[in-house]
Amino acid sequence: MNNMPELAALALKMTTHIPGGQLATSARITPFSDGGSNRYFFRISDGRRSAVALIEPGAGLEFENYISIGSFLWNNKIGVPEFYSIDRERGIIVMEDLGDLSLELIVKKSNSGKIIQLYKACLDVLCELQTDITAKLEKGEMLHVKIFDKNRFLAETDYFEREFLARFQPREIPKKWKKEKEKLADALSSQPRVFMHRDFQSRNIIIDRNKPRIIDFQTAHLGPGIYDTVSLLKDPYVSISNTIRESLLEYFYNKLKERNAQNTMSYDEFTQLYATAGIQRNLQALAAFAKLGYRDGKKIFLKSIPAGLRLLEEGAEMSKSYPAIKDMATRLRNIIRDKNHPLSE
Repeated sequence: MNNMPELAALALKMTTHIPGGQLATSARITPFSDGGSNRYFFRISDGRRSAVALIEPGAGLEFENYISIGSFLWNNKIGVPEFYSIDRERGIIVMEDLGDLSLELIVKKSNSGKIIQLYKACLDVLCELQTDITAKLEKGEMLHVKIFDKNRFLAETDYFEREFLARFQPREIPKKWKKEKEKLADALSSQPRVFMHRDFQSRNIIIDRNKPRIIDFQTAHLGPGIYDTVSLLKDPYVSISNTIRESLLEYFYNKLKERNAQNTMSYDEFTQLYATAGIQRNLQALAAFAKLGYRDGKKIFLKSIPAGLRLLEEGAEMSKSYPAIKDMATRLRNIIRDKNHPLSE
């Protein structure tokens, strides 16, 4: 990060194309975190207007994906940040500043009526991604979209085994773990493939003037839409009641049905698929929390592990098709519940 001040100063010069023209040379350049990302973000503000600079020195494939996917979504009226200037050689994007009000922050201080309203707006965006945006992808309007296939689902569960299970239960790999992770991968990879954000959760949704705006979209794939659905509704970062979650799931099912996007799947079948996807997603999230918290030293992510385990156990109980994972989740929760454990709630 030695040349970061120089690159940030260059980003200020690249604000020429933002609405109202270039920001003042005296503008403040303030770094802020992108959570689990290794990219760097800066807010550039002259007190009246602002922009955000993404800086990724040595920019590679994800940088290009960020540009191509973001541009595609913006051109199709999905609420992602507008790109103002791009310097591919130095790995800089100057873009619209959406603010700091994530869905996570707003939910934590809102009543149930407001929470339902916000989540329905997010589900409306998700429906658009899984229908009209998917149709545009199928017509070839954006090339080189990766496929989230069985091997990628197995890579997620291997990630959980390596980063989470090996730390918390190194000598107690469930006997039926291999069989059940294969079963998960088969169930999800056999679903119709739609635009899949892959991390559609409360920290990647900014609420701007009561409308959801989507960030961190560079790892989008074509895959089962239910994965994004469960990423939003079974999110360890926020706590919403089961009653609200169930009503939102039914709302989304009906939205998809109105768009002829559920084919012949009944609501009961949809909820079972949701439970299956919840297991897969929470395994992936727990692996990420452990990796970021322990290996990368970002301790704040460890705080989400108890909630992630609770959601994993709930999903396995709801499904009833993954008893080994259910037992494993229960044992892991008991380990962490121990009052002497540093992650005890």
